[in-house]
Amino acid sequence: SQIGGLAESALQELESTLNVELDDRMSVYLVPRIFWQGGAAYGDKVQLISYLDRNYTAIETWSYFTHEGTHALAQDLLEPKEEDGGPDGVLVEGLAVWASNGHYRREPIDAWAAVTAASDEFIPLAELRAGPFYDFQHETSYMEAASFVKFLVERYGLDRLKELYGNAIGEAEHDEALVRRLYGKGYDLLEDEWLDYLATLNPTCQQAEIWRLKVRSFDLMRRYETELDPDARLLPSDAPPEWTSDTLKVFLGRRNAPVNVVLETTLIAAREWMYRGDLEGAATLMDDVENALDANGALVRPSLKTRQAILDMLAAQDRAILRADADAYRATLDPASALVSDTAVQDRLQPPFSAYRQEVVRLDLSGDGLGAKGLVLVHGGLVDGDFPDDGRLFAATFVKRGDRWLASGWQAMAVVLSLPPAQTD
Repeated sequence: SQIGGLAESALQELESTLNVELDDRMSVYLVPRIFWQGGAAYGDKVQLISYLDRNYTAIETWSYFTHEGTHALAQDLLEPKEEDGGPDGVLVEGLAVWASNGHYRREPIDAWAAVTAASDEFIPLAELRAGPFYDFQHETSYMEAASFVKFLVERYGLDRLKELYGNAIGEAEHDEALVRRLYGKGYDLLEDEWLDYLATLNPTCQQAEIWRLKVRSFDLMRRYETELDPDARLLPSDAPPEWTSDTLKVFLGRRNAPVNVVLETTLIAAREWMYRGDLEGAATLMDDVENALDANGALVRPSLKTRQAILDMLAAQDRAILRADADAYRATLDPASALVSDTAVQDRLQPPFSAYRQEVVRLDLSGDGLGAKGLVLVHGGLVDGDFPDDGRLFAATFVKRGDRWLASGWQAMAVVLSLPPAQTD
């Protein structure tokens, strides 16, 4: 019900932003694994969205709905035309990021575009339009496109942008003539005006550093996908109703080897640290992931070894719970915690399980290296009947006693999905 409510809220916000109404049904398919950045749109208003707790893109669900929902709604902007084709990537992705107020969350679109425009990473508009758009550095191309679309909307109005979007065919000569008819000038002069506007902005040093870290983190994530989660680099050309059983196998599963869990939770933590302003800490975590990839997946850095140790302790806990072995289970617990009481131990060990596994989906280490906290997703089944906590999230805390990591806290978590408050530059 929360998913449906979130999708409906996102759609209503988009309809207001774009001043359009959905004139047909929208289909959304959720898959429990990451592919690319986690969202895609097909024709006929079909969306494909990653929905899982260990989402190593660290993109919130609402952002997928707004971005891919814009693509779906924008299909109604396309005008019938004799020529084949549609708007180029600048218009397609620029509209989606602008309408979402950011690519992966609420973001300072123009400030980040200004940072890019003043750097060697800037991609001239003519190159972006000529493409292939999706071959450029992903975050840079999307943010530039969003800022350019935002500029056109704010200076010349949404109606003119929608007419451009609806009549463009992605062919340079045709679209240049269309732009001149609508705006009284070509793309080159519009780009000059846009860049002149960006030059008046003064992004803060923190905004510039967050932007650089964001680009780095997603490039690092894509390298991780290529080397250790190659199925994440797949995107079927057909919508989910046309998928074969082989495609379903890929999209209904994900890699759960310890190295995958360690690096994915580190990528999540790096982005969370970045977004809350701890840029040095975020950069250090990215260094750790990069070091592991350079070492072909070997977990050499101390923070990664710590994550591995916590995973090993939880695996030992899983085995003890499956055997209903109270002594082995207590050996994984902090003696100073309430978890060691007879009542708490019996609650975890009964009734008898046929399957039990704890999946770490978030893990954050304390600065002193002696504590950690995270989210754990429980997977389990009972010998007789269903396990009520199967698929439930728990907040867990851990402490280091001597050379061992032990569990010190355990509390059920409620999942709340909602749109964030509106935010602009």
